[in-house]
Amino acid sequence: MTPEYMPAIIAARGGSVRIPRKNLKPFCGKPLIAWTIEAARGCKYTSDVFMTTDDDEIADVSLFYGAKVIRRDKISDAKEIGTIPFLKAMKHIRDNVHPFAHAVCALPTTPCRVPGDFDRLVENYRRGRYRYSIFGFNPREAQLFIKLEKDEGVSLIFDKEHGYYTWCAGDNVTDIETSQTFVDYQQGKVIEGFLKMLLGIVPIQQWQCQDTDTLEEWEVAEYWFKRKVIDVYGYNPYEGGTFA
Repeated sequence: MTPEYMPAIIAARGGSVRIPRKNLKPFCGKPLIAWTIEAARGCKYTSDVFMTTDDDEIADVSLFYGAKVIRRDKISDAKEIGTIPFLKAMKHIRDNVHPFAHAVCALPTTPCRVPGDFDRLVENYRRGRYRYSIFGFNPREAQLFIKLEKDEGVSLIFDKEHGYYTWCAGDNVTDIETSQTFVDYQQGKVIEGFLKMLLGIVPIQQWQCQDTDTLEEWEVAEYWFKRKVIDVYGYNPYEGGTFA
């Protein structure tokens, strides 16, 4: 049987506001984006790793660490980073590189992954229990659980005020149709189709959800990454590692 072609897509922009040039800032000895590229390359299911970016330097660093680059125009809205660049990248890969059914999507700004995190997402997705997307569970979001068995579950995802459905932060496995539906929902084009989506989760530990939006958060993320990843798995943790 021919292995499924599955791209990993990472999105990083050059115009970080609170920490200028954040995606290139050294994090535990490597540019922040490098850790996510290496984690995606270490996934036993990904065929190629792509960086979609609006920045020449990010593109150069991504190539150095083994990612292929999808160069996009400058963006003005920071909120776009969460959705539209992934959708555009998926369509570009489908039309110009290789057809595929599913993709792994990730942001480099939550880098605290242990070896095998991407593998677990793909393996749970492939079980066929989720029709749309599956995420690394982020406890910062409020969750209404429909079902929870062992280390996985299905949830409806709300914002912290329970006012509306929201995209769960974190790594995910998804497809073009689901991403398009979410973009349409964000733009007010569809409501019901998005609200009826069945989303799956694979919980990760709380320290793995540490963001890097401020200098204080950055310091906390570095602390946990060194203690829980580098000190346990070494400086190249994603080379042949499996989830422990």
